[in-house]
This record gives sequence, structure tokens and C-alpha cells, in this order.
Amino acid sequence: MITILIIHAWTIYRGRYFPVLTVVVLVPAIIASVAFSFYQMGIVGALWSFPGMIALFFYCKGDSIFASIYMLAVIIPSTWFTLDTSLALRFA
Repeated sequence: MITILIIHAWTIYRGRYFPVLTVVVLVPAIIASVAFSFYQMGIVGALWSFPGMIALFFYCKGDSIFASIYMLAVIIPSTWFTLDTSLALRFA
């Protein structure tokens, strides 16, 4: 994940911005790390979904709606299967 962010920052610094790099590599990496934190940390990992959503909004300038929908499609089932029903309803 850190390597992807470094490559992304380097390409922006060099004056070349590749939206494909952001959508194809960075968005799934952020979503996978948030989903992994659900399974590892439970409720604390669920709280990391909100900073992940904000990061997707700023990274994906024009595609932020699609990235947010994709993240919700992953987070809602992860929440439902990982947390108790009362907590899962608060996040979903």
C-alpha cells in the first residue's frame, strides 16, 4: 500500500497523472486494506472505513462516486459477517 502511494505521488510530482493507476490499483488496495481491518480488528477496524471513504473521495477526482459505491459494496457485507447484528446495522 505504501509503495502504491509513493508511486502515485512520484507520478504526480513528475507532472504525469494517470487516473487508470488510481482507479485500477489504488482504489482496490484501499478497499482491501479496510476489509482486512474488519476481519482483524472488529469494531476498531470498522471505524477505519470512514477515513478510507474520505481518501477515496480525494484520490478519485471524477470517479469518486463509483469508488464509493464499490467500497460500500464491500464494506456492508464485511460488516454484516464480522460484527454483531446491532453494530452492523449502525454501519450499514
